[in-house]
Amino acid sequence: MKTTDRAEALRRLLARGPATPQQLVEKLGISQPTLSRALAALGDEVLRLGAARSIHYLLRDSARGLPPIPVYRVTAEGQVARLGLLGPVASEGFLMQEDDGKTLHSEGLPWWLLDMRPQGFVGRAYAARHAQALGLPPNLAEWSDTQALRALLVHGHDAVGNLLLGD
Repeated sequence: MKTTDRAEALRRLLARGPATPQQLVEKLGISQPTLSRALAALGDEVLRLGAARSIHYLLRDSARGLPPIPVYRVTAEGQVARLGLLGPVASEGFLMQEDDGKTLHSEGLPWWLLDMRPQGFVGRAYAARHAQALGLPPNLAEWSDTQALRALLVHGHDAVGNLLLGD
């Protein structure tokens, strides 16, 4: 199998979601060194989660059009501290790469952002007013996690909690 074919096969597998090196080796029918070369060939398209025997690889999801998003926390003293970068990964997940070295994967919008998502009466009013300008469906119930995150990036400066998204 040519290197480009191997890279494409690896992309297809990772597009389904996170996978361990062992799963990738078995499904591709290649050796561990060949997998390492294929991962290196994909460069920053592939993200690594975990360490040692708990490593999982994820595919960056550039199709959603979201760059890595800086996440900040406002402390009780009113100081703003950067936590890390949140980025979309296949399939419809997110990876938080904290500045302290930790990485956290979620299959949808991370649980700690759910309360910030527009919801209830105020959320429906927000959607009715801003959905068209944001290019989103007018019905809030139809919004995907990615669409809700886009809305938070534009109007999330006064959201619930002590987190700020974007610069």
